Amino acid sequence: MKYLYIFLIIFSQSVDAQEVWDLEKCINHALSRNISITRSQLGIANAEIDVDIAKQARYPDLNGNAGLNLNFGRTVDPVTNLPITERFLSNNYGLNSRVTLYNGMRIKNSIKQSEYDLKAVETDMEQTKVDLSLQIANTYLQALFASENIKIAQRQLDLTKQQLDQINKLIRAGARPAAERLNLEAQIAQGEQNMIATENNYLVGMLQLKQLLRLPPDYAMELTTTNDVVVTTDPDMVDFNDAYETARLNRPDLRASEYRLNSAETGINLAKSALYPSIGAGGNVNTTYSNNRFIQTDFLNSLDNNLSYGIGAFLNVPIYNNGNPKGGVSRAKLNLENEKLNKEQLQETLKLNVQQAISNARASKRKSEASEKSVEAQQLAFDNTTKRLDIGDANSFEWDNQKTQLEQAEITRLIDKYQYLLDIKVLEFYLGKPLKM
Repeated sequence: MKYLYIFLIIFSQSVDAQEVWDLEKCINHALSRNISITRSQLGIANAEIDVDIAKQARYPDLNGNAGLNLNFGRTVDPVTNLPITERFLSNNYGLNSRVTLYNGMRIKNSIKQSEYDLKAVETDMEQTKVDLSLQIANTYLQALFASENIKIAQRQLDLTKQQLDQINKLIRAGARPAAERLNLEAQIAQGEQNMIATENNYLVGMLQLKQLLRLPPDYAMELTTTNDVVVTTDPDMVDFNDAYETARLNRPDLRASEYRLNSAETGINLAKSALYPSIGAGGNVNTTYSNNRFIQTDFLNSLDNNLSYGIGAFLNVPIYNNGNPKGGVSRAKLNLENEKLNKEQLQETLKLNVQQAISNARASKRKSEASEKSVEAQQLAFDNTTKRLDIGDANSFEWDNQKTQLEQAEITRLIDKYQYLLDIKVLEFYLGKPLKM
């Protein structure tokens, strides 16, 4: 039932009109739909709010207040300021505003730091796109490998069936013993099992790719196949220092670390602002109303008659605050040192990754060349064994053994081909080239 379900899914996909996807299309689609990137966009929006709030701190605030009071017994009338023993209703209204004139450059540094933080999260999103693109490329090539592996398995199965037909003819002619067909029949059964396994691997690979692309599992799609590894970069000609310098200039995570380093440096000045006095100014407007029966005026006239204005300035001098300001400066300095270490670690990791990418590409190139020669040699040996089998100079066991060696050589060549292609794409990525087939 499991394999029947797999075949039904594959068949349903094959009968539908399948859309052809190349690597570039897969990457672009994933970048527009990925949840991590959407979250990064939310992080950017949040950082933009922080920048706006920091900038708004340069301007005066404005607040209003209103009150309603019902008084009983002896109290002071808010309009006449005289003591009375009456029940009366009173209202008060007011506006007040304050503005910071100087606070140790805290506002300026807060704006500067929030802008650095915004650039850092924007660059983080670029790095998320980079990581996703490499993940897509890897999954895409794995699915392509599984697709071509099906072709190899099918070709080997067809070849065994053809040879069984040939042996049956020889058996009927009395030129071969009937027992020779048993080995080929067993190979056919094994080949059919191998077909099921390779088709299942392809299905799993496509499901993984669709998951990254956020496509439904039953979406009909076909990948652009590549018969030859065509690359424009020779890994043997790539210089490490040149490759590292190019990668360093193109890595978003390194740029993000630089922004965070600038933010941490600004954070020290921001923390030091708590050690300095702050100066500000403010103003207020207030009025009141009372329905005291001894006051002969209406509501609007009362508000107008009782208007009061005030302006003032304030000075706040920090003298002793339990060591919090100095502690804040010390933490800011430690944060700067931590960001320096983070940047250094990223640079060291990048050096290792670039060197590894060059080494992998060079090794994959040699393996791919060697496996190509191996297939050519095994093909010649298999063709020779097939001719010997046809003239009776070899038996089906020898032919089957040679076919198995050819099949293994073809699979190895296929593995080496896609490993080389993946390693080249990773190397080209560090060299600043786009990921495409």
